[in-house]
Amino acid sequence: MPTFRGDDRIRAQPSSAENRRTFGAGQVFLIVMTVWALGMILPSLYSVVQPLASFGVSTDNDGVVLDVVAPFEDARKSPGAIAGIVPGDRIDLHVMQCFVPASRSCTSVVALLGGLGGMQYSWPDREVDLTILSAGGGAARTIHLRAALAPLSWAARLVLFADTVVGVLFVAIDVLAAVKAFEGARLLIPGISTYASRLSAADR
Repeated sequence: MPTFRGDDRIRAQPSSAENRRTFGAGQVFLIVMTVWALGMILPSLYSVVQPLASFGVSTDNDGVVLDVVAPFEDARKSPGAIAGIVPGDRIDLHVMQCFVPASRSCTSVVALLGGLGGMQYSWPDREVDLTILSAGGGAARTIHLRAALAPLSWAARLVLFADTVVGVLFVAIDVLAAVKAFEGARLLIPGISTYASRLSAADR
């Protein structure tokens, strides 16, 4: 049985070099994911203070139009409905390609489908040109849309603000938990290494 003297107690205090080595892929991944999460959540605060705009056209990922009213109260305020777009129409994605990211066709598609379908908000007065295939058939038509302001009610702003704050708190809690986990690993690994070296020396 190996024995240890009193002065051979295991000290799990890492050196400065070991501290530097522990900052690796895990910490970089944590930073990247934190920035990404906050980048997805914090922009919502802008629409709490300043209203955004919308084209009034909600589509699925295939470009099929699902709704031409939201987020407006009625179709008379929706640019999409005013232009004659109806549910069942489809954006011609075969024509509106993104081979040239800066092209008018690509930026127009991104404005409508950039959030993986559904209702999209935009900057006020932003303009897009859409190639639309009618649900009833016929030739494709090009429709020009300009985003109109779609202000939120005070109740909707309050809910959006609360959702944003809760999202930020969840991110903060996750980051603190990850930091604690990394700290535990930083202290555990040198301790295991020291114990193994002491045990090897005692066996000899």
